[in-house]
Amino acid sequence: MNLSNLLMFKCKIIEISKFALKPLSSLEFLDLSRNWLYNTVLFESTSELGLSNIKVLNISDNPIYELSDKFNFWKNVWFRNLREIIIQRGDIKKCDFHALSRIEKLRKLDLSGNRIETISPYNFSYLEILDLSNNKLVLLPDTCSKKMFSQTNFYPALKVFHLQNNRISFTLALNIIGSCLKNLTTLDISFNPIRMMFYFAIVNCTNLEILRMDHLLGPIELYDFAFASFNLKELYLGNNVMGYMEGFNFTTILMFNPTLLVLHLTNIDLSHVNLTSMLFNLENLTELSIVHCKVENISPLLGFPLLSVLNLSFNYIQKLDSRSFQGLTNVKLVSFQSNRITSLEQSSFPNFIWESSEIIFDFSSNPFDCGCHLEWFKEWMKRNKNRTFGHLYKCNTPKEWNNQSILYLDTRECHMPSQFLILSFTIIGFISLFIFSIIIVRRLRWYSKCYIYDRKNKKLLMPPRNNQTEFLYDGFVSYNTRDRKWIMSELIEKIERKHEYKLCLHERDIIPGEIYVDEILKCIDCSRKFLLILSNNFMDDQWCLFETEIANHALASGKGDTLFLILLEDINSQYITRSLRTLLNSVAHAEWTTNKSGLKLFWKNVLKFMDET
Repeated sequence: MNLSNLLMFKCKIIEISKFALKPLSSLEFLDLSRNWLYNTVLFESTSELGLSNIKVLNISDNPIYELSDKFNFWKNVWFRNLREIIIQRGDIKKCDFHALSRIEKLRKLDLSGNRIETISPYNFSYLEILDLSNNKLVLLPDTCSKKMFSQTNFYPALKVFHLQNNRISFTLALNIIGSCLKNLTTLDISFNPIRMMFYFAIVNCTNLEILRMDHLLGPIELYDFAFASFNLKELYLGNNVMGYMEGFNFTTILMFNPTLLVLHLTNIDLSHVNLTSMLFNLENLTELSIVHCKVENISPLLGFPLLSVLNLSFNYIQKLDSRSFQGLTNVKLVSFQSNRITSLEQSSFPNFIWESSEIIFDFSSNPFDCGCHLEWFKEWMKRNKNRTFGHLYKCNTPKEWNNQSILYLDTRECHMPSQFLILSFTIIGFISLFIFSIIIVRRLRWYSKCYIYDRKNKKLLMPPRNNQTEFLYDGFVSYNTRDRKWIMSELIEKIERKHEYKLCLHERDIIPGEIYVDEILKCIDCSRKFLLILSNNFMDDQWCLFETEIANHALASGKGDTLFLILLEDINSQYITRSLRTLLNSVAHAEWTTNKSGLKLFWKNVLKFMDET
């Protein structure tokens, strides 16, 4: 039989006979993922097979509990020509690569999404891609064996190494990895609780081009010259929580990186860092992304003739000066999304940036103060619709234009002939309105106010509830970031780690870069429950009040059983609004206390709410 590709994924297969696959001598690609095939079944079904041309085997999402010599179906000659093995989301805890010793020309091995804690290495001379992400590794895996006068490299051809989302905290072995994996070009250790990076930590990785250390879990200590490398081209560095990566001298940390092309920094406090000094030695940068880093001021970005992407979204920038961007002669994308910019002037950027048809702008989600001074920008957006996201540029002030697009800004009053004519028309209008009667005036006034209120609040409508029976999260948690300590030490510790519920936190689970309001609504829609953590900090936060309005709409829609309020403290009377009083009177809630008996009752009520379907 000349069949070359056979896909039998998600077929509920539990048994394969010994001779079922024997006629497939020309088979090159076999996908048996998402079935119920145990090690013993695979061992028996391939025991009678001879040599074949199979190159790729995917047995992901099967109950495979070990990779060892026990029931080792990999020793069958049928698999000898394999180039790629994919065993994702199995249940492997211990992994012995000796089991794959007969597959001499293996190029790619994907064991992501298992529960691997330890690995016994083996020499794979041709292995180029190794994916161990989403496992439970505590230490960096051994990549070579050193004896007194010799060294054995287990993966001499390895180019791409995925280790993200494990439990790795120590990186001392990075120097060893560098001396063993001479061909390594990509290393991903994101989503790990890494504690420190020493001096010249990756200098031995002579061919390393891409290093990903973003979304780190917990505090980290960075030493000077930690990322020094004469070959590194892309560096992604950041933490999941603001405050865990601050107080470092990034000027010296990034000093010896002359070949760096792409730099992404996320959730790092750079409020007191001079960007010009920090980036002084990175003259070859083509892409710079500094997101959620508390940047307030932009010092002149000089000496970056190759920079094509500049992303400074989700910072504290209020004003832009063209002198900061004079040197960006090759820029193609400029993003200042979700900063504190209230106005844009022609002097904010050099003329060549405004005039170039190839440059894309993103200033969405900034609190623009709309008035005559923005008329030029409104007209510029109309002429350059393909260069910006005009419908996302909303007014914050004045009140009557709140949440309205700048594209529809009414600037007719900016061109009134004279104050005398304005006064004349005002008097005539007042007399006319008076003649038509006070009743009509009042009706028109309330109609106008009602119209403005409806337009202002149109985004607060509750999205349609997810119809699926399974949710991505057990609960969405609405809280103020100043209450983060209680969230992490009490709520997460009790609900997630002890009772294994999956909660959605906006700081941790919403990835920067998307429209924040839309992402909040999506997360609420994908959550089974909705918890509001009330405090005076919460009631003083505009985003928290926005989420409170969503909760009120859910209550009005008959979904009050999905809501739960936690009161961290007594709420000041100035914050007791009609909406909050309605929630407190209609929705189950619990008050936080440090009293031992009260604390026991508190968690009993919270867990009872989470248990309800």
